[in-house]
Amino acid sequence: MSTWLDKVGSDETMTDFTAANVRLWNSPAMAYITVPKTTPVWSIYDAGSFAQTLMLSATNHGLDSMVAYENIKYPDEIRKNLGVSEEEIIVAGIALGYRSENKINNFTNNRLTTEKILTIK
Repeated sequence: MSTWLDKVGSDETMTDFTAANVRLWNSPAMAYITVPKTTPVWSIYDAGSFAQTLMLSATNHGLDSMVAYENIKYPDEIRKNLGVSEEEIIVAGIALGYRSENKINNFTNNRLTTEKILTIK
């Protein structure tokens, strides 16, 4: 992630990235996933699986999605404006909307191949 962020920071075509991040990607809708603080710790795994399924379903319906730390960076604001109880952990914030033609949507990074990070025996 740090390599990716360094590349974003050094790419002059990506000057809008940070601003878009702060504006929650200008998305028309946000989905917040929470779990009760009293649930077992493995419930975070379930919340992640739900988030993935939500994003796959959005894609299937022609919407794009973006999960980012910035989307939940200010949990007190989320709680205040959306009525999320202090008894809930805010696990993820997912921006939902239609992809724009903005250059930040075309940024690519050199990733390791699957074979370099996954071994199945």
